[in-house]
Amino acid sequence: MSDDQQTPEEAEAQAGDGSVGQFVMLWVSAILDSGAWALAMATSTPELRLARAQAWVMNAQRTGQADGFDRDALAASLAAVDESHALWSDYAAAEVQGFREVWGDVGNHLAVGSRPRPLDPDHELVLVVDYRTVPNDEQAHGDHVAKVVDSPTEIAAFPFVVRHYEGGRFLIASHNGPDNMPAPGWPPQL
Repeated sequence: MSDDQQTPEEAEAQAGDGSVGQFVMLWVSAILDSGAWALAMATSTPELRLARAQAWVMNAQRTGQADGFDRDALAASLAAVDESHALWSDYAAAEVQGFREVWGDVGNHLAVGSRPRPLDPDHELVLVVDYRTVPNDEQAHGDHVAKVVDSPTEIAAFPFVVRHYEGGRFLIASHNGPDNMPAPGWPPQL
């Protein structure tokens, strides 16, 4: 183990009640455990919401599912989390299924990395790890916290970028890390 040990208070600040780590774990759980796409999108940045909606609309246009809808208006409605829209249920179900396919069988094996990783004054990188891939002598998981030290072992991690707002409010800005920030457009960048 590294000589650079975190105190329990430092780990709690990153992943305890009201923390950025807890926020990310709740976002992931909303999708994977509850299928609550509306909640996940309501707690995401406008850029992420619109890029996700546009990506779905492009696929729906290819399959004919979006026939008769203006693509810009449809994407805007879905990005606004308009659950009353005729295609909302199809959109939400497809997005949840896509996340579940990508994440696979991680189940209750997720934790957030305990180290703060600031990117700039408004953004922070949060690593969600499958703690089954963390070597036993380098982890202390429980309550969704994984203390990971430098290791030559490859660790399965999902990089999230969280945008911080005044008053302790957070929004998910990217679920693909800082090098893959979403950008709306036709096609959108995810």
